[in-house]
Amino acid sequence: MLPTGAPVSSALYPFEMRRLITMFPAGIPGIALVLLRIGVAATLWEPWLGAASAPLGLRVFPLCLLSVLLLTGLATPLASSVAVLVLLISLDHGGMHAAISGGAAIHAVFAASLALIGPGAFSLDARLFGRRVLTST
Repeated sequence: MLPTGAPVSSALYPFEMRRLITMFPAGIPGIALVLLRIGVAATLWEPWLGAASAPLGLRVFPLCLLSVLLLTGLATPLASSVAVLVLLISLDHGGMHAAISGGAAIHAVFAASLALIGPGAFSLDARLFGRRVLTST
């Protein structure tokens, strides 16, 4: 334990490790996270795209809201966690084909990984909660 006010040594985290730990990665990893967010948002609609009946209005609004949150990258860990629940609930849907329900399980894993990784630099979360330069006066 460090005493209060003692500076933290940078030897605890070598330069290579500090470079890999980032909350909002940019560049190619950031683009990959955008694609993952798009994919998770699209998989929420998959069970209803092949269905004969259109989804009810009470189902459409929450799915639209969740999709917008995922696509814009706002509250991504929360939205991804809700997407995991939605996809796992769709597994229990009795009328679904076995291939679709197996796909929903795989997509739930993708949504869980998005919840754990975060939104990336190209998101509203990064704009609102990203790194800032703090100066003392």
